[in-house]
Amino acid sequence: KVPLTGETGWRYDGTDRTTLHNYLYTVENTRDFDCFVVGTVISTNKKRKNYFVSIKLTNMDSCEYKNPIYNKKEVSVGKIMEINMAIDKVIIE
Repeated sequence: KVPLTGETGWRYDGTDRTTLHNYLYTVENTRDFDCFVVGTVISTNKKRKNYFVSIKLTNMDSCEYKNPIYNKKEVSVGKIMEINMAIDKVIIE
């Protein structure tokens, strides 16, 4: 699970999108978040001092935002999301 928060608004290209951001601090399981995306880890990669995890999204039912994007990429079931574990937070259950 990746807890996210959103910033809604019109983008420069005229589309109504929500830009998703990760929480940059330690999170607890019991907290209510604006958006949860759930996925399966498909690969890991270490680049210099950063550790990246690629997640294939399997469920977005807990995300209340419409047309979300993360790192300038569309977020939807079946898409792959890359998380930088040095700054982004995930919840493993």
